[in-house]
Amino acid sequence: MDAELLKMRVDGIQQSLRRTRFALLAAVVVSATVLIAIWNEYFTWDSILFEPKPANPSTQPKGPEPAPGTAEESREQQRDDEWIKNFVDNWTISISLLGIRVSGSDLSVLGSLALVFFSLYWCICARRANHEVGSLLSELKDAEQPQRRLAFAGIRSDLVFTTTKEDDRPFSDLAHSDRREVHDRALRSGLYFLPFLPSVAAVLVLLSDLYYYLFYQVGGVRRWDQVPYAYKYRLASTDAIGVLLLVLIVSYNWSTHRYLRGTARVSDEFRAKYASDFASSI
Repeated sequence: MDAELLKMRVDGIQQSLRRTRFALLAAVVVSATVLIAIWNEYFTWDSILFEPKPANPSTQPKGPEPAPGTAEESREQQRDDEWIKNFVDNWTISISLLGIRVSGSDLSVLGSLALVFFSLYWCICARRANHEVGSLLSELKDAEQPQRRLAFAGIRSDLVFTTTKEDDRPFSDLAHSDRREVHDRALRSGLYFLPFLPSVAAVLVLLSDLYYYLFYQVGGVRRWDQVPYAYKYRLASTDAIGVLLLVLIVSYNWSTHRYLRGTARVSDEFRAKYASDFASSI
């Protein structure tokens, strides 16, 4: 292969791998945003501000109550109003680029749609990188050693979340290659799980809705029993849409996982068969 063409293809692969990392970062940020919104809406300790005060006086905080109409009562009311305002603000996700705010109550549809988009983008980026790496390494099987060295070194340097060898030892001396391999299960488990983070976020969105309406109680009554029928139908329809979107998200995440693992396998095979003379320890 012509040296200039080889350099152009390696540069193109490096750009593809960088796009894949950017897509990973975007998917992680969106997933984390959705998870934080779920926590703020359903599980934060600040929700106690909306709970009815206990009727048992022994459970009330001790201390003198402020007299009605006094400045102290006014300050306490202002403080409570500010806490409640901040709590409600935490229910929404602000998208400054678009100038819109999304309520946490709409995550089953809007949040899942965002996860579908970023999961798809990550998937097609991983696919392009996998095809570029696989096609180039397949063509270099019979190439000269300098070309194999250049291609493998250029590709390996950009493989951050895809490993080319099942060895997780840190380099601590020059005799690194003479020691036995070490397999870091925690690290490998994290790399295996990472492509499915959007799927986990989408599942938790649906489960949080079911928990709040079917199991959460206010005054001893389930929240579901307090909601008008029109809102029950709306909840059922939005969660049904959320389930359909979840299927898409899981499908895209599974494909992303396959492309990432495929890139790792083809790179490892090339290293073992055609680059072991200069890449035996990496």
